[in-house]
Amino acid sequence: MNARPLNNPIGGLLVSHEDISGILRAGRNRTVPRSVLTENLPHDADQIADSHEQLGQNLTAISLAAVALRKGGNVGDAVNLIGLAVEEAHLELTKLRCGPDSDAG
Repeated sequence: MNARPLNNPIGGLLVSHEDISGILRAGRNRTVPRSVLTENLPHDADQIADSHEQLGQNLTAISLAAVALRKGGNVGDAVNLIGLAVEEAHLELTKLRCGPDSDAG
């Protein structure tokens, strides 16, 4: 926003102007109608919630394996469990980023 004072013999005046030409240009260049974006919101929210749940389960598995290691559990089993959980988490993040129609999983 730009503001500049204008001197006047009777009193000062402040003129304010905000350049929104970039916003208008982006609106004209939009390729996806706003209605399509709004229709996809519930689906996207569900997908994010599902991914959040899956990632939480992966982190829990990793935490439990770490606790087992601290208590002297089988190192091989813990390492395998951690590896699987990390791989599943990576696939889930890839699916979330690329969309459910990708070849992520």
